[in-house]
Amino acid sequence: MSSGRLVIIVLAVVVGAAAGALYCRWVDRKASRSRSTTPPRRAARGYAVGLFVAALLYALFPLFRGVGAPDILAVEALGLTVFTGFALLGIYRHMGWLVIGWAVHVGWDLLLHGPWSGAEWSALPPPGYALLCLGFDVVVALWILRRWILSPADVVTATA
Repeated sequence: MSSGRLVIIVLAVVVGAAAGALYCRWVDRKASRSRSTTPPRRAARGYAVGLFVAALLYALFPLFRGVGAPDILAVEALGLTVFTGFALLGIYRHMGWLVIGWAVHVGWDLLLHGPWSGAEWSALPPPGYALLCLGFDVVVALWILRRWILSPADVVTATA
């Protein structure tokens, strides 16, 4: 791998991570201002919507690219179903399901749509998209874990 290609890969992951941090700050800010539900519940909804949208985009890429192969559409529909399940479990059961969902989505990015996956799969999202998602997804999973699961006492004091 050339050094120029490595720089582009690292840059894409770093930009994705920065976008993930901004997204998390936005969700937490919205959650702390909610008057209708508790901040953790509101945050869970925000992170769940994000996970659903991340999966939905991958499911829509084949349609945008004009790739209508049944196997590709079936796998993407399966992914959308699985990640929607994680999102719903994260809202209605425990935010740990959102951590798992975002972490599993990292594997989806890398194994199915990464630049080293098969040409048919890696050509579906725009170039570099899977690497941006990699950084984004890792930051979101770790943020939820740290902010909402490992430090619940901090959450109460920070949002009260």
